[in-house]
Amino acid sequence: MVKRLFVLFLLVFVLGYAQDINNGLFVTGEGTVESEPDLAIVRLGTSLQDRTADKVYQTTNTTIDAIVKALVKIGIKLEDIKSEGVGLYPQYDYADGKQKFIGFQMNHNLSIKVKKIDKIADVLDNATYAGANTISGISFGFQDPEKFMSQARSKAIDAAEKKAKEIAQNANIKLGKIIQITESSYPVDFSRTLETGANAQATIVPGTNSVRASVTIRYEIVEIK
Repeated sequence: MVKRLFVLFLLVFVLGYAQDINNGLFVTGEGTVESEPDLAIVRLGTSLQDRTADKVYQTTNTTIDAIVKALVKIGIKLEDIKSEGVGLYPQYDYADGKQKFIGFQMNHNLSIKVKKIDKIADVLDNATYAGANTISGISFGFQDPEKFMSQARSKAIDAAEKKAKEIAQNANIKLGKIIQITESSYPVDFSRTLETGANAQATIVPGTNSVRASVTIRYEIVEIK
């Protein structure tokens, strides 16, 4: 009976040990690619006030139409211009503890894709001359971010493989086939580099953007030396 229990215990131990080995070795690698951006998103618009809602609405629409036409004239495609925020608000003045209605304010913001970085100054100048009086920011990114993500992913896999070899060598284990690969997704963020008012003469410095990928690879352990 005792011998049978010992054999059963030994069998459970061996099976558990084998299962731990079969869980494999998990390694994580990261890869980063930096490059100069080839796309800018310019956010600008107009903020106007008038006594009546109808008047400020008409004036704002006229101004936005003029801005769009000015941008199209310098080569910005119409599909790369979109309204991002439109609002109409009543305005009040407060004097002697009393509230007095003074009119309406309307904001209309545009988001403009600029696919040639050197055209940003032209976009700001022409939009301002056409009536834009707010510039909320410029952000930079890539027209084809997946190209850079693929490069970053390859670097991450190489880093994980190198780490696995180093661990295997130092721990005296032999690795088998790859059992599983998982990737952690990092969205490609546009880097905001300009936050200003209606200052179209601001110096624009795009710098570089980073794309980062992370992968976790699970290797089979076939032997512990």
